[in-house]
Amino acid sequence: MAAKNFYSDIIVLRNVKIKFHSLFEKTNNPKYPGTDSKYNIIVSLNKNNEDDMKNYNLLSEKINELLKKVSDELYNGKLIKEYKNVIIKDGDDSEQSEKALKFNANQWMIKATSKQDIKLIYKGNSKKEVRKEDNLLLPGSTVDLFIKLIMYYPDDKNSRGISALLLTVDFRKESDLSSQNDVSHLLLPMNDDEDVSFDNNDDDFMSDLK
Repeated sequence: MAAKNFYSDIIVLRNVKIKFHSLFEKTNNPKYPGTDSKYNIIVSLNKNNEDDMKNYNLLSEKINELLKKVSDELYNGKLIKEYKNVIIKDGDDSEQSEKALKFNANQWMIKATSKQDIKLIYKGNSKKEVRKEDNLLLPGSTVDLFIKLIMYYPDDKNSRGISALLLTVDFRKESDLSSQNDVSHLLLPMNDDEDVSFDNNDDDFMSDLK
Protein backbone atom coordinates (compact mmCIF):
# COMPACT_ATOMS: atom_id res chain seq x y z
CA MET A 1 0.00 0.00 0.00
CA ALA A 2 1.40 3.39 -0.98
CA ALA A 3 1.71 6.03 1.71
CA LYS A 4 -1.51 7.95 2.16
CA ASN A 5 -2.44 11.11 4.01
CA PHE A 6 -5.71 11.43 5.91
CA TYR A 7 -6.87 14.88 7.03
CA SER A 8 -9.21 16.23 9.68
CA ASP A 9 -11.36 19.31 9.30
CA ILE A 10 -9.99 22.65 10.47
CA ILE A 11 -9.49 22.73 14.24
CA VAL A 12 -9.28 25.98 16.20
CA LEU A 13 -7.57 26.09 19.59
CA ARG A 14 -8.79 29.29 21.18
CA ASN A 15 -6.79 31.67 23.36
CA VAL A 16 -3.73 29.49 23.82
CA LYS A 17 -0.34 30.70 24.98
CA ILE A 18 2.77 30.47 22.84
CA LYS A 19 5.53 28.49 24.49
CA PHE A 20 7.97 28.49 21.59
CA HIS A 21 7.81 29.39 17.91
CA SER A 22 9.73 29.82 14.69
CA LEU A 23 6.93 31.41 12.68
CA PHE A 24 8.99 33.91 10.69
CA GLU A 25 11.62 31.54 9.38
CA LYS A 26 11.90 27.80 8.89
CA THR A 27 14.07 25.91 11.34
CA ASN A 28 14.96 22.36 12.27
CA ASN A 29 16.48 20.75 15.32
CA PRO A 30 20.30 20.78 15.03
CA LYS A 31 20.28 17.40 16.77
CA TYR A 32 18.85 15.93 13.55
CA PRO A 33 20.83 17.26 10.55
CA GLY A 34 19.27 16.59 7.18
CA THR A 35 15.66 16.85 8.33
CA ASP A 36 13.36 19.28 6.55
CA SER A 37 13.13 22.84 7.85
CA LYS A 38 9.63 23.92 8.87
CA TYR A 39 7.69 26.71 10.49
CA ASN A 40 6.92 25.65 14.07
CA ILE A 41 4.77 26.64 16.98
CA ILE A 42 4.36 25.05 20.40
CA VAL A 43 1.52 26.24 22.62
CA SER A 44 0.85 25.24 26.20
CA LEU A 45 -2.42 24.16 27.81
CA ASN A 46 -2.66 24.45 31.59
CA LYS A 47 -4.14 21.27 33.08
CA ASN A 48 -5.91 23.31 35.77
CA ASN A 49 -7.47 25.81 33.36
CA GLU A 50 -11.02 25.00 32.24
CA ASP A 51 -10.71 26.70 28.84
CA ASP A 52 -7.36 25.08 28.15
CA MET A 53 -8.78 21.67 28.97
CA LYS A 54 -11.65 22.30 26.56
CA ASN A 55 -9.01 22.79 23.87
CA TYR A 56 -7.24 19.62 24.96
CA ASN A 57 -10.46 17.60 24.95
CA LEU A 58 -11.39 18.98 21.52
CA LEU A 59 -8.00 17.99 20.11
CA SER A 60 -8.18 14.53 21.67
CA GLU A 61 -11.68 14.05 20.23
CA LYS A 62 -10.52 15.06 16.75
CA ILE A 63 -7.53 12.70 16.95
CA ASN A 64 -9.86 9.82 17.80
CA GLU A 65 -12.18 10.79 14.94
CA LEU A 66 -9.27 10.75 12.49
CA LEU A 67 -8.08 7.37 13.76
CA LYS A 68 -11.58 6.01 13.27
CA LYS A 69 -11.69 7.44 9.75
CA VAL A 70 -8.47 5.62 8.88
CA SER A 71 -9.48 2.37 10.55
CA ASP A 72 -12.88 2.37 8.83
CA GLU A 73 -11.34 2.95 5.40
CA LEU A 74 -8.40 0.57 5.66
CA TYR A 75 -9.28 -2.06 8.26
CA ASN A 76 -13.07 -2.28 8.46
CA GLY A 77 -13.08 -0.51 11.81
CA LYS A 78 -10.23 -2.45 13.44
CA LEU A 79 -8.46 -0.35 16.06
CA ILE A 80 -5.14 1.18 14.96
CA LYS A 81 -2.52 0.76 17.68
CA GLU A 82 0.87 1.27 16.05
CA TYR A 83 1.40 4.96 15.36
CA LYS A 84 3.19 7.98 16.80
CA ASN A 85 1.43 11.06 18.11
CA VAL A 86 3.75 14.00 17.48
CA ILE A 87 1.16 16.62 18.40
CA ILE A 88 0.78 16.34 22.16
CA LYS A 89 3.46 16.00 24.81
CA ASP A 90 2.98 15.87 28.56
CA GLY A 91 4.86 18.59 30.43
CA ASP A 92 5.01 16.29 33.45
CA ASP A 93 6.91 13.59 31.55
CA SER A 94 9.57 12.36 33.96
CA GLU A 95 12.08 11.75 31.13
CA GLN A 96 12.75 15.49 30.91
CA SER A 97 15.54 17.26 32.71
CA GLU A 98 14.78 18.71 36.16
CA LYS A 99 14.89 22.22 34.70
CA ALA A 100 12.48 21.30 31.91
CA LEU A 101 10.10 19.58 34.33
CA LYS A 102 9.88 22.75 36.38
CA PHE A 103 9.40 24.89 33.25
CA ASN A 104 6.71 22.66 31.72
CA ALA A 105 4.97 21.35 34.85
CA ASN A 106 1.20 20.85 34.79
CA GLN A 107 0.90 21.64 31.08
CA TRP A 108 0.17 19.89 27.82
CA MET A 109 2.40 20.98 24.93
CA ILE A 110 0.86 21.11 21.46
CA LYS A 111 3.04 21.38 18.34
CA ALA A 112 2.06 22.27 14.77
CA THR A 113 4.36 22.67 11.77
CA SER A 114 4.27 23.60 8.10
CA LYS A 115 6.73 23.31 5.24
CA GLN A 116 4.68 25.84 3.28
CA ASP A 117 4.55 29.58 3.85
CA ILE A 118 1.96 30.68 6.39
CA LYS A 119 0.11 33.95 6.93
CA LEU A 120 -0.02 35.31 10.47
CA ILE A 121 -2.98 37.59 11.15
CA TYR A 122 -4.22 40.03 13.78
CA LYS A 123 -7.71 39.79 15.31
CA GLY A 124 -9.29 38.09 12.34
CA ASN A 125 -8.19 40.81 9.93
CA SER A 126 -6.76 39.11 6.84
CA LYS A 127 -5.45 42.47 5.61
CA LYS A 128 -3.36 43.05 8.72
CA GLU A 129 -0.58 40.53 8.51
CA VAL A 130 1.64 40.13 11.57
CA ARG A 131 5.33 40.60 10.85
CA LYS A 132 8.41 39.90 12.92
CA GLU A 133 9.07 43.57 13.58
CA ASP A 134 5.61 43.95 15.18
CA ASN A 135 6.91 42.07 18.24
CA LEU A 136 3.45 40.61 18.85
CA LEU A 137 4.18 36.89 18.68
CA LEU A 138 6.37 36.36 21.71
CA PRO A 139 6.46 33.51 24.24
CA GLY A 140 3.43 34.01 26.47
CA SER A 141 1.38 35.77 23.76
CA THR A 142 -2.24 34.65 23.45
CA VAL A 143 -3.32 33.41 20.03
CA ASP A 144 -5.93 31.37 18.22
CA LEU A 145 -4.21 28.45 16.53
CA PHE A 146 -5.68 26.99 13.33
CA ILE A 147 -4.54 23.49 12.37
CA LYS A 148 -5.47 20.34 10.51
CA LEU A 149 -4.56 16.91 11.78
CA ILE A 150 -2.75 14.62 9.36
CA MET A 151 -2.48 10.86 9.63
CA TYR A 152 0.52 9.74 7.60
CA TYR A 153 0.07 6.06 6.81
CA PRO A 154 2.81 4.25 4.84
CA ASP A 155 3.55 0.52 4.79
CA ASP A 156 6.33 0.96 7.33
CA LYS A 157 4.61 0.74 10.73
CA ASN A 158 7.41 2.68 12.41
CA SER A 159 6.72 5.70 10.19
CA ARG A 160 2.98 5.92 10.82
CA GLY A 161 1.65 8.71 12.93
CA ILE A 162 -0.43 11.82 13.47
CA SER A 163 0.96 15.32 13.18
CA ALA A 164 -0.61 18.79 13.10
CA LEU A 165 -0.38 20.98 10.02
CA LEU A 166 -0.09 24.66 10.91
CA LEU A 167 -2.55 26.75 8.88
CA THR A 168 -2.44 30.17 10.52
CA VAL A 169 -2.02 31.93 13.84
CA ASP A 170 -4.40 34.72 14.82
CA PHE A 171 -2.97 37.06 17.42
CA ARG A 172 -5.87 38.05 19.69
CA LYS A 173 -6.44 38.28 23.40
CA GLU A 174 -10.07 37.29 23.01
CA SER A 175 -11.70 35.51 20.11
CA ASP A 176 -14.82 37.00 18.54
CA LEU A 177 -15.23 34.56 15.65
CA SER A 178 -18.49 32.64 15.84
CA SER A 179 -17.28 29.54 14.02
CA GLN A 180 -14.28 28.06 12.27
CA ASN A 181 -15.98 28.66 8.91
CA ASP A 182 -15.52 32.40 9.40
CA VAL A 183 -11.78 32.08 8.85
CA SER A 184 -11.61 29.86 5.79
CA HIS A 185 -10.79 32.87 3.60
CA LEU A 186 -7.80 33.67 5.79
CA LEU A 187 -6.00 30.37 5.22
CA LEU A 188 -3.37 29.92 2.55
CA PRO A 189 -4.04 27.11 0.06
CA MET A 190 -2.83 23.72 1.26
CA ASN A 191 -1.42 21.06 -1.00
CA ASP A 192 -3.05 17.79 0.02
CA ASP A 193 -0.17 15.90 -1.60
CA GLU A 194 2.41 17.61 0.59
CA ASP A 195 4.91 15.23 2.12
CA VAL A 196 3.97 15.29 5.80
CA SER A 197 6.03 12.29 6.83
CA PHE A 198 7.68 13.01 10.10
CA ASP A 199 11.11 12.54 11.47
CA ASN A 200 12.94 12.70 14.79
CA ASN A 201 12.79 16.47 14.65
CA ASP A 202 9.00 16.30 14.97
CA ASP A 203 8.81 13.64 17.64
CA ASP A 204 11.47 15.21 19.85
CA PHE A 205 9.91 18.65 20.09
CA MET A 206 10.15 18.79 23.88
CA SER A 207 13.87 19.46 23.34
CA ASP A 208 12.85 22.88 22.02
CA LEU A 209 11.61 23.69 25.51
CA LYS A 210 14.65 22.62 27.54
